[in-house]
Amino acid sequence: ENREYDDYVTAERYVENREYDVRVQAVGAHIRAYHRRGASGNWKTNVGSSVLEEVDVDAYPQYREWVQLVRGGYDDVCGGGLDIFTVDAIHVADGRDYIIEINGSPSGFAPANLDADMRHCAELVLERLAASRADVCASVAAAAAAAVAAPAAAAAGGAAGGDDSNDDDDHATAAAGDDGHIEQMTTTTSSSKSKRRRKAK
Repeated sequence: ENREYDDYVTAERYVENREYDVRVQAVGAHIRAYHRRGASGNWKTNVGSSVLEEVDVDAYPQYREWVQLVRGGYDDVCGGGLDIFTVDAIHVADGRDYIIEINGSPSGFAPANLDADMRHCAELVLERLAASRADVCASVAAAAAAAVAAPAAAAAGGAAGGDDSNDDDDHATAAAGDDGHIEQMTTTTSSSKSKRRRKAK
């Protein structure tokens, strides 16, 4: 049943003692991680002024684990198989991370890495298109080969059985009659459907 809802809101639980927001960005094999801290005194770092800092992914092993989970390491997480996405989390003072959302898009590239990240996206799309095209071409080639092989096999079978009734080329045959005369018969192409015959003594 399809129903329209316009009388509700959703709320995210407030996480106390937050130190910074985390964004882990994946574009194919390229992974980046950012920490964002508020600079305007607002507890929401995406409101007002904030400082965005790129950090070394290898210094935070859990970030790569998150990427692996979303990318398809486990099918029960986002259905698996995402190539381009971001994971947003909150890091609190006691060292814990709270994942708050997974975005099925880059959600906006950092200006400092915009050109490189856009290039990674383009390369990934072209790679996927090439792989898809290769699969389609392989299927078409297999179908074409099967279509060619079928009549060729039938023709080979007919030749082995001595069936030359469909031969469209002119040919001449000679046979000795009972009276010792040589009869030569020339048959034109089957499309003309005419025969000429002459006898020589």
